[in-house]
Amino acid sequence: MDLRSGPPPGAPHCSPGGDGGEVDRISALPDDILLHVLARLRCARAAAATSLVSRRWRSLWRHLPELSFREISPEALLAALAQVARAELSACPSSTSTLALRLIVWGHWKDRGIPVEVPCFRRAESIRLGVWNLYLTLPAQAGEFAVLERLCVIGCPGINAAELISLCPRLVILELRNCWSLGRIVVHSPIIEELALCDTAWIRGIDIVAPVLKKFTLRTYMARDYSVSFSAPSVEDLSWSCLCDFQRVGIGEMWRLRHLDLCKEKNIYSLSLIIEIPQNKANTGHIRIPAGRSLMQDVVQLPEFSALKLSLATDGHIFGAMVLNLLGVCTSIKRLTVDIIQIGEDRCIMPSKLSMRATTRLEKSEYLLDGS
Repeated sequence: MDLRSGPPPGAPHCSPGGDGGEVDRISALPDDILLHVLARLRCARAAAATSLVSRRWRSLWRHLPELSFREISPEALLAALAQVARAELSACPSSTSTLALRLIVWGHWKDRGIPVEVPCFRRAESIRLGVWNLYLTLPAQAGEFAVLERLCVIGCPGINAAELISLCPRLVILELRNCWSLGRIVVHSPIIEELALCDTAWIRGIDIVAPVLKKFTLRTYMARDYSVSFSAPSVEDLSWSCLCDFQRVGIGEMWRLRHLDLCKEKNIYSLSLIIEIPQNKANTGHIRIPAGRSLMQDVVQLPEFSALKLSLATDGHIFGAMVLNLLGVCTSIKRLTVDIIQIGEDRCIMPSKLSMRATTRLEKSEYLLDGS
């Protein structure tokens, strides 16, 4: 078999170069192979520098599926993204399909508060954007990500989820990871199917209306005024994990919520709570809980769950009244599991209407609630 390589139609012919009369065989290769060579550099700046080699290489770097910008100034990044967007509108000579873009941006720490506007990539079906030490904003002028179906944003502060979704009419998968200063996350979408909000610090709450949402993942640190509104009747895979220092549990100041987990398995919602009495009041005195703020306010906003697991750091305190108060709100549960993280001398007096049908171990008790 005779395998030959050559430039694509319309590419410049090879010509002798230098005093030795050498032929530029690399520039004669097809675009796909040249892009593969540039991709191995793993640096947009180095790839752009190949423009000095030959006119043939001048604009190829803008068509790379992955662009990594390191220690770049806001002005230089803005100019580079504009070039990539223009190149994306006029497809690479060897490409007629939509694009999957991966952008990795490392700025200077001193520039972290300077906004850089992201242009609309109108042909991109998938974008993965990682940002560190820079602040990116959505396009200010009219425009949208017309065919974008999957978007993952990592490390970017201040993303407005509602505004972002309004610019992506075909978005079905959205991931926000390691982002912060997101405020209250609002996602109202009739088509979104997967949503992941992971390691998003200090969000003020979620407001989700997504009738066809199938998978939802939440890992966050709940802010002081955290609130929940969640409507996703089609969700099948749900994982919710929240750290918290600002929620009272029960009556008074004694019990605090430390961690909340909510998951869905086999069409059953299960809620797990880690509740504690702060060991060192000196270290927790700076935490001011809003007046009247209690876990009970948020539990009623969660999807209806039928299994409840309580992990209690009792520090020797009686916890029966607190659990009873919690059960008074969690009226839909059928199974209650109580894990004692630390047992003191005091004993819990559980309500007589609970029928214990499982073996009680030293530090773990499980109850089936029959409503009698």
